Amino acid sequence: MVKFDILQEHEAGWSERLASILHWFRRKPGPAFRLSERDGTRLFLHYATLPVPDRHQRFHGRSPYGLILERCQNIDFDEAVILGQKVGRRLIGVVELLPSNVDDEPAYELAVSVIPAWQHQGVALALVQAALDHAARVDPPRPVVLFTETDNHGMLRICRKLDGEGELVGGEYRFMFRPGRRRAGPAT
Repeated sequence: MVKFDILQEHEAGWSERLASILHWFRRKPGPAFRLSERDGTRLFLHYATLPVPDRHQRFHGRSPYGLILERCQNIDFDEAVILGQKVGRRLIGVVELLPSNVDDEPAYELAVSVIPAWQHQGVALALVQAALDHAARVDPPRPVVLFTETDNHGMLRICRKLDGEGELVGGEYRFMFRPGRRRAGPAT
């Protein structure tokens, strides 16, 4: 009888652990948050663990780890706005707003990346929405430009959903998001 009680306790422990693991996998992304200098390593790990095609798309071509590391170490977090979303401690998506100019006016250029396990689940939409909201809150509000490849159908859908004005420029799409234009609503 004692052995049976021990077996039941052992099985109960495993089922609790399994439930805990399953709960972790079912977690939803947290809200978008602004990254700072202390998040540089986390940002590098996010970019470094993207599959090669995603890194190439994000960085417009060749993207060796050394260049990505150097880039992450040299980001001016006071000037660039980098927002992320996490599940647990893992950074699953990043959007960058980098200072730029459009028609000789201050603007932001937007770039976004999401790890494959979380693509097509609303993470990029939420991050782009949060970035556009940030650009609309600065004084004065800034337009945002986003470049994407013609075969990036997910990003094209997001840009259209958020009322981006798109045009084909040099073999890729350029979308403009102007402050005050109606968008899909608050990020979820």
